[in-house]
Amino acid sequence: KAAGDFPVWHARDMRHASAELFTYFQCEECGCLQIEEIPKDLFNYYKDEYGSYKKVSERRLKESVVKGAFRRAGARLGISNGIGAKLARSRFGFPVHHEWFARAGVTKDSMILDVGCGTGELLLNICDEGYYNASGIDPFIKKDILYENGLSIKKGRLEAVAGEAVFDLVMMHHSLEHIPDQASVFAALSRLIGPGGTVLLRLALSSSYAWRQYATDWVRLDSPRHLYLHTEESIKVLAEEAGLEVKAVEYDSWAFQFFGSELLQKGILIGKQDDFLENNGKETFGKRQMGIWEKKSEELNALKLGDMAAFYLGRAGGGNPGFNAPDKEYG
Repeated sequence: KAAGDFPVWHARDMRHASAELFTYFQCEECGCLQIEEIPKDLFNYYKDEYGSYKKVSERRLKESVVKGAFRRAGARLGISNGIGAKLARSRFGFPVHHEWFARAGVTKDSMILDVGCGTGELLLNICDEGYYNASGIDPFIKKDILYENGLSIKKGRLEAVAGEAVFDLVMMHHSLEHIPDQASVFAALSRLIGPGGTVLLRLALSSSYAWRQYATDWVRLDSPRHLYLHTEESIKVLAEEAGLEVKAVEYDSWAFQFFGSELLQKGILIGKQDDFLENNGKETFGKRQMGIWEKKSEELNALKLGDMAAFYLGRAGGGNPGFNAPDKEYG
């Protein structure tokens, strides 16, 4: 159907001051919210200050040998599925990627690809923990990056990698929303993982309470960079068409869906919000209100109404030997 057959909204650039408006429409069948016309100069909406494209600090690159050893020791415990490891994760707050790796059955020998990784700060942490077969790809970085620890990040699109290698885990952390041809992404993902491989998609969801509450002031809309805001149903449809299957879904939204959207309503653009809160945070919302929003986010996640979720995908049909089901049910 044409975009005009669906409900439409007009959104501004949520990171840069501009009078330009972008039209979004929402599919009444699967609920996917999408931009009507993809900007021809899409690259121009990604500035150097965009979160994942900031240069990694020299301090981080020169991290001590001792700290690296602690990272590797923590990772051995963090990815374990033993009772002791689970208790440690819940008590001490291990990095969240340890939980992803534990569920996906990742080992130190696993081939890992991060799609849309920016300058690769997450991958640097992963490599420093001993996952030396990790790499990344991103179309918006200025050029290929090779770090001293051996981490390689290519400038390019996902389709350029598909067919070159088979991975045990392919991750897309809030990058799927930025890609124009969604069907080609899922086809490429299907080619990239082996029989026991896992695809981890983390993304914003238009089936959320926050979208219904804030509409074009919803901070995760991030117009016009987010071209598609999915639902569980739209992800399921795309996965099935590519021979993949959604194995589990975990909602992981937090209070940013509220205070980020409230700041947009006040005219504070996304790129300016951190500085604004640092200078005015107590006067703007206060700890009590932030606590209310955190609790509300937990409740919404439990109801599958949070504005972000992690999808674990594997090969359709049969089991996925690389996937370890979480302790609780997700979907």
